[in-house]
Amino acid sequence: MDHEHDHDHEHDEHGCCAHGHVGSSEPLDTSKMDVASRSLADALRLSFRILGVIMVLMLIAWVASGISFVDSNKVGIKKVFGRVTGTSPQGGGLTYTWPFPIGNIELVGTKEQQLDMKDFWVFETVADANKEMSQRTSASKGLRPVLDGALFTGDRNLIHSQITCFYRVSDPVTYLSQIARVNGSDVLAEREKDKALENVVRMAVCRAAISTAASRTAQSLKTYKSDFEEEVRVSAQKELDALLGGPQKIPGVVVIRSLSSKMEWPVQAQSAYAMADQARKDFEAKKNEAIGRARGILSNAAGEDYRVLVGVPWQDDVVKIGQTDNLIGQYAMLHDQAGDKKTQAVSADPAKAKELLKDAAALDSQAEGILGKIDAELASSRITGQVSTIMSAARSDLANYINVLQSREKRLKDLLPEYERSPEMLTNFLWAETWEQIQSSPLVRPTYLPFSASGRTVVQISPNPDLTKEFNKALQIFLKQESDRKAREAGKTPQQ
Repeated sequence: MDHEHDHDHEHDEHGCCAHGHVGSSEPLDTSKMDVASRSLADALRLSFRILGVIMVLMLIAWVASGISFVDSNKVGIKKVFGRVTGTSPQGGGLTYTWPFPIGNIELVGTKEQQLDMKDFWVFETVADANKEMSQRTSASKGLRPVLDGALFTGDRNLIHSQITCFYRVSDPVTYLSQIARVNGSDVLAEREKDKALENVVRMAVCRAAISTAASRTAQSLKTYKSDFEEEVRVSAQKELDALLGGPQKIPGVVVIRSLSSKMEWPVQAQSAYAMADQARKDFEAKKNEAIGRARGILSNAAGEDYRVLVGVPWQDDVVKIGQTDNLIGQYAMLHDQAGDKKTQAVSADPAKAKELLKDAAALDSQAEGILGKIDAELASSRITGQVSTIMSAARSDLANYINVLQSREKRLKDLLPEYERSPEMLTNFLWAETWEQIQSSPLVRPTYLPFSASGRTVVQISPNPDLTKEFNKALQIFLKQESDRKAREAGKTPQQ
């Protein structure tokens, strides 16, 4: 057995070397075999280690692929197995979700967008863009169907309108589910504008503009553009909320921040509108001039508190009893109402006439109360101007009249005993005193007529002609000054 074992061992030992050389007697080198085996094993172990590192790196890279940087003008919607699990931080930045295919992040732009709509505007060439409407090449062709758009107004007119809309996505999650996938699997999230959303906004604004214009006149659209724009914005926002709010009717998914518009008449109406607009401007200028003159007259008459007496005549359409202003208007209205009641009572049956007269008495009582307020206001220091001057003069005259009456009363009381003793003597004395005053007055010139039917001398008293001439001369100067003043106020040159 040992021999065979030795023989086999020897054969194996030499067989390796003799494999290439038949019949060689060189012994087999086992050390080389061990080195190759170890090298192979080391190579395999290194390969497995490198493969493991690569797998770990690939796993890390796969896990890291869930990290995304979201721009500040966008919002990232995080999804896991198709379900929304959250959003990126407000203001942008790094965000993470499970990597694909477990999860993904879809971006939705939230930057405010500007949409220029020319659906109701005239067709413009490059050369027409900077020209006035009446100077364009299409001016002589009039309104062209299909090419030119216009709004139909409530007074059956046409007006061109160019609308600019500013909107943005306010609720990205609801927006993504309602509008972003209308074009199939393409979310269109990486683009600055979502064409599908733009079309929805355009449709809502156009519908709102058509309905709003149909309820207004063409002139009001030109004059009160801001009211038209706000009404269109509100109506379009309601329609967007209904379309994009989802089953939960969430409002404000897409928000229209503001609208601006430009209005132009059709070409054929440009000249007519220019004349009408000029007439309107002239009217406004004359109206403002008249208001200014009226305000000046009232201020000169009663000061800045003239409203308490007469209100604002160019603004007050309805007089209301009990208001603090326009006391004269209130008094006039109550007085007229009382007069109407009394007139109706004349032809009414006795019972009805009694009721009407009772109402008239109540109205007269109210009118008297307001008249007292007017008197108190006129006597107060709040009223200035000419009224104040007249009231001061009236108070002075009243005091003088009272003094004169009191002095006359005193004189009559003093003369009464003399009159009771000798009436004829007192009468002759008073007549002589009066005649002396007449003769000494510079305002009159007596003329004596010695012959009369009764044989008595007649004295004719007439104004002093010298004073009359001076008075007429002063009157002519005054009238000329007043005429020149009125001419200056009217903007005319005074006549010489």
